[in-house]
Amino acid sequence: MTPQPVPGDYNAYGNLGGGGGYYGGGGGGGAGGAGNNGAPGPGGAGGSGRNFPSFPAPVVAPGVPSPVRSAWTSAVGSNGTVAGGGGGSVYYYPSYTAGAGGSGGGGVGASGYTGPGGGDGVEFTGSGGGGANSPPGGGVAGAGGDGIVMVKFTIGGGGGGGGGGGGDSFSATGGTTDEPGNGYKYHTFTSSGSFNAAGSGNIEVLLVGGGGGAYPGYNSGAGGGGVVHHQQFAVTEQDYTVTIGAGGISNANGGDSTFGGMTAKGGGGGTGYYPYGSPSNPGGSGGGSEGTESNPAGAATQPSQNTPFVPSPYFNQYGNPGGTGDTAGAYSAAGGGGAGAAGSPSGPGPGSGGVGGAGQPISGFEYPIVGLAPLTPEANSPTNNHYGAGGGGWGYSQQNSGNRPTGGGGRGGRYVPYPNQKGLDGVGGGGGNSYYDSGPNLGGSGVCIIRYAV
Repeated sequence: MTPQPVPGDYNAYGNLGGGGGYYGGGGGGGAGGAGNNGAPGPGGAGGSGRNFPSFPAPVVAPGVPSPVRSAWTSAVGSNGTVAGGGGGSVYYYPSYTAGAGGSGGGGVGASGYTGPGGGDGVEFTGSGGGGANSPPGGGVAGAGGDGIVMVKFTIGGGGGGGGGGGGDSFSATGGTTDEPGNGYKYHTFTSSGSFNAAGSGNIEVLLVGGGGGAYPGYNSGAGGGGVVHHQQFAVTEQDYTVTIGAGGISNANGGDSTFGGMTAKGGGGGTGYYPYGSPSNPGGSGGGSEGTESNPAGAATQPSQNTPFVPSPYFNQYGNPGGTGDTAGAYSAAGGGGAGAAGSPSGPGPGSGGVGGAGQPISGFEYPIVGLAPLTPEANSPTNNHYGAGGGGWGYSQQNSGNRPTGGGGRGGRYVPYPNQKGLDGVGGGGGNSYYDSGPNLGGSGVCIIRYAV
């Protein structure tokens, strides 16, 4: 076979391993960084893997064999990180810390002679296994992870591409735009507008409905807006209308958000104590139940929407029911459902009320990189990417340690300043309720965020 010339835009990546210390072995080199040197005690960490944002795990994962898909997705993540180095082991003594595997799937080094042995590199990441130590427990080295070939190509005049990859010829206008340096361009719509595609390609779309509204008094929490996530939505050269759902008021549902034939339903409104036995409101995620007797929760309507787009490995939508009522009398109320979890029930007796269900985390749409940085840390999202949280129901004591439901739902419980009862805008948070501090109890507006590779 005749050797082929190396193209001018070809790149290859590899780095040195770390040197050994007195007791700690050096970490193996990774595609993104050198291995760390071992220390007099601990082993050196493996070198970091290399980021390839055009190959994010959410897009590529459907092609990875299912037995290892979960571990592979966790290791590779939204930045497409692969080929981390294995961690260095420690000599004999179990009190020393083995070197961690490098990002992208590197295996941890072996601990002391009692084990465990070196960890394997994650399959299909090309990552190194962890180093071995003394028998019997730590005498086994970790196996390296198998390699992988991922190919991205453009179709339709430069469109195509995984993970919303637009291709070199794709461009668009509309919304608030940002390029945070992770290989993507983002268009964020917090109000209705138009996405103007200047060519054909695939984009990634996050669509969130408006959160439901609650109401002052003995009221439950409202449901968060439904969440829709399409990882490869095909567009052509035209203008696409973007509609952003407003937050609900006075126990009313939030507004729907729409884009390209997809709908994210507004969250279900809260439920009042009067009249007795009032049904809970369905919505993208359902509203919570008042605590009177055993009222059923508001149903989630989002999972049954958008039938033309399901089933597809690139399309997901999220919504959950509100919490149920199980307390006779005016003692507390349930939380509204969230896109990531159902609302908590009211609970027996004069408690704190039910916490709103958590929002759904969407990797690659972290608040600071999509223009929603002010939500950090107010939204109480540990990963800064939860959307569609439900609101908390009223109660007689502090709820959720004084924090919002995860992802920006309105706070419930007792003695909550009214601004904090409102669901956060831009994430579709459901309104919360605190009987002793009346306020507007509004739901938060929805959002549409579009990204594609650049």
